[in-house]
Amino acid sequence: MRLLHVDSLDFTEFQDDQRSPSETAFQDVQNRRNMDGGGYRKVEAFAAYVREQHLAPIKWLWVDTCCINKYSAAELSKAINSMFDWYHDAKLCLAYLADVETAEDRSSFEKSDWFKRGWKLQELLAPQVVLFVARQWQRAALEDMEHRSGDHVAAASVSAVSTILMLGKM
Repeated sequence: MRLLHVDSLDFTEFQDDQRSPSETAFQDVQNRRNMDGGGYRKVEAFAAYVREQHLAPIKWLWVDTCCINKYSAAELSKAINSMFDWYHDAKLCLAYLADVETAEDRSSFEKSDWFKRGWKLQELLAPQVVLFVARQWQRAALEDMEHRSGDHVAAASVSAVSTILMLGKM
């Protein structure tokens, strides 16, 4: 991100990429490099979770950290503009909460860094179904989960957002 200083009117570049250094990038997956890092293991675990939970007919995964070539300005721009639609059209959106140790840890869930990132709002609002999983890929069993007349409603008390409501048809 480039910002303009109010006093000097000089530009300064700031790193806008808040992804963890261990996250796997497009080039890592494409070139099969850094495969022993935590980010690549997370991608592998994501695929294993989908297979083991028999989330059929899901055969294709989209991971925001590695399915976009961020070095291509055109691809990055298109991805940013299309992301809401991609989440909306997904059969299922998995929200991986790396800082939540167990699925039953309600306090850690409510304080998760995942909810503090502004771009995550579209991951909450766009999909028909959002499944939260803790660090060990356990499904978060929220006592707030409620099903009514074909709608999926989940509410979570989160520090930055008092209540999040996700409405979608199941």
